[in-house]
This record gives sequence, C-alpha cells and structure tokens, in this order.
Amino acid sequence: MKVKIPLEPQGAKRPRVNSKLNSAYYDTAYREWLRDAMQWVEDYLLDTDLAMVKELLGTDKDGNQYKNTHIIKGFKN
Repeated sequence: MKVKIPLEPQGAKRPRVNSKLNSAYYDTAYREWLRDAMQWVEDYLLDTDLAMVKELLGTDKDGNQYKNTHIIKGFKN
C-alpha cells in the first residue's frame, strides 16, 4: 500500500517550558502543522474506509480480518 501525504515535513523544535506551570508547549507554526497533519490522517482513514488499519491488522488463514492487535499472523492462539 502506498500513501502520498500532501504535507511538507516539519521538524519539531524543542518545546518551550513554563516551569511555573510545569508544562511544555511547541511553537505556533508546529502546532498548526500538527493539527493539519492529524486532520489529514483522520480524513484519509475515513475516506478509505480504514483501509490502512485493515492492511496493518492483517487477516487470518481463512481471510477473516483480525480485530485485536495482539493476534499476530503465524502465532498460535
């Protein structure tokens, strides 16, 4: 399965730390890119009827879709 992602790669700089609030956050540009990337993934999965997830989970010897990720092809139950 090949997937073309229509987003330019974006490096995440070190998060900024607010020691008074004990929290860390990324700069605005990266947060916006991450939001767009997550939206694209969600849209892609819904538009393709979760084809990528089904491909990754695999099927058993009878062609039935695995439902649990702990069941791996080739291992006995």
